[in-house]
Amino acid sequence: MKTFLLLFLSFPLIIKAQSNFTESVDTVKHRKMLIGEGRSSALKTDTNFSWFNKNYAEYEPDKEAISTIKKHGKGISFIVFAGTWCGDTKRELPRFYKVMDAVGIPESNINLYMVDRTKKSADGLTKKYKINSVPTIILLRDGHEIKRIVEKPRKTIEKDLARKLKKWLSVSVTTSNQ
Repeated sequence: MKTFLLLFLSFPLIIKAQSNFTESVDTVKHRKMLIGEGRSSALKTDTNFSWFNKNYAEYEPDKEAISTIKKHGKGISFIVFAGTWCGDTKRELPRFYKVMDAVGIPESNINLYMVDRTKKSADGLTKKYKINSVPTIILLRDGHEIKRIVEKPRKTIEKDLARKLKKWLSVSVTTSNQ
């Protein structure tokens, strides 16, 4: 009984840990909008954001790029700024998560922040990271920024990340050999 009571009381904390988004209403299109830090599960399970599951299912990542990211992706993490109201986010965020799933990057390595149309956050992170456009996907390796994808990738998310990881690895190997 004590175990059941402990689990029952912990359940709201488990749900809260998955998503700390605040719900708001977009002032332009008058649709539900998420603000703050959270997890992709909030987008996957809310019918207001059906675009996420649709675009995730339709995207097929490049296998060669996925292989390259797996090979060179040790120690990588991401900070992502996006907006549920934004067309570029609706296209690129599901693709990003499809790539992360294909590579095997755990969601604990992804800090997802949703912003409103002002692209300013109350905690100052958008100012700290100089966010002017969404989505902005920041690739970190061992805590250091090595790549940004702003609004849309040059080729695809996975090809851009693979190219940057290979380039970063060759530069760091060359630098450490000198």
